[in-house]
Amino acid sequence: MKLEDIYNELEKSVEKAEGDLMRFVEKDLDGLELDDNGNILYSEKNTAIIYNIETTLQNLAFANNKVFKKLVTDMLRMTDGIKGDYNTTPQNLKNIKFKVEQLFYKMGYDANGTIIPGSYFDNISSFKGVSQQIADILLKGIANGISFDLILKEMRAFVMGAKGVDGVLKRYLRQEVHDTIWKTNAVINKYFADELGLKYFVYSGSIMDTTREFCAERNNYVFHVNDVASFPDNLPYFPPKYNFFIDRGGYNCRHKIRYLSNQLGARLWGKQLAA
Repeated sequence: MKLEDIYNELEKSVEKAEGDLMRFVEKDLDGLELDDNGNILYSEKNTAIIYNIETTLQNLAFANNKVFKKLVTDMLRMTDGIKGDYNTTPQNLKNIKFKVEQLFYKMGYDANGTIIPGSYFDNISSFKGVSQQIADILLKGIANGISFDLILKEMRAFVMGAKGVDGVLKRYLRQEVHDTIWKTNAVINKYFADELGLKYFVYSGSIMDTTREFCAERNNYVFHVNDVASFPDNLPYFPPKYNFFIDRGGYNCRHKIRYLSNQLGARLWGKQLAA
C-alpha cells in the first residue's frame, strides 16, 4: 500500500471524526443556560458542561482508536510493499521483519495487535490538546458574555474548518501523524539497506509550490551514503536530533530515500534521474 494511500484513507476517516465530534459537542452545548438575550450565562452548570466536553472527546478518541489501529496495520504492511524494491533472501526478510516488529512495539503496538495504553500510538490517537482548545473557546465565551449562536458558529469553524482552513482534527493529523508515516517508511527502507549493505540511494520525490530548497536541490539525484556528511543538518524546518536518513527534508517532507544496488548506484552516482 502506497504511503499516499495510507495517509489519504486516514484523512477521510478523520473528516468523519470531525463531524462526530461536532455532533457530540452540539449535544453537550444544548444544555447551556442562557440569559434573555441568548448569551451564555456564567454558572456552575455551564462550567460543568464545558469541562464535560473533555470526557466527550476522550470517548470519541477511544471509539476512533480502531481508525489508528488500521493505520498501524497498514504501516506494518509497508515491509511487504517495500521488499519488491530489493533483492532479498528469506533470511534477509525475516531479519528485517523482526526489526520492524520491535520498532512498532516501542511505538506502542504489541504482538496481539493491540495499541498499548500510554504509548506513542495511544497518545496520537487521543487528540491530545484538542479538548483543552475547545474548552478555552467556550470559557472565553462565558467570560465575555458571547451569544450562544456566535459561540456555536465559532465552534463549528474550529472543529469542522472553514473556507481554506481545515478542521481541528485534520490539522492535528497533519502535525502529529503525517511525519510518523513517512519517517516509519524511511526507517524500514534503512533496515533493508543495512541488511543488504546498500550504499547508494536516490532522493525520490516531486517538486511542488511548497517544496523546500533543500529537497529541490537534491530531487531525484543519486547519492552515496557518505555524501550526506556534506548536507546541512541544522535548517529551521529540521527537527531536534535531525537524522537525514529518517527526517529527510524536515517537517512534512514527502520525499523518500530509495536505495539502489551498489552496482547500479555506482553507475548512476551524481546523476539526476528522470521523474
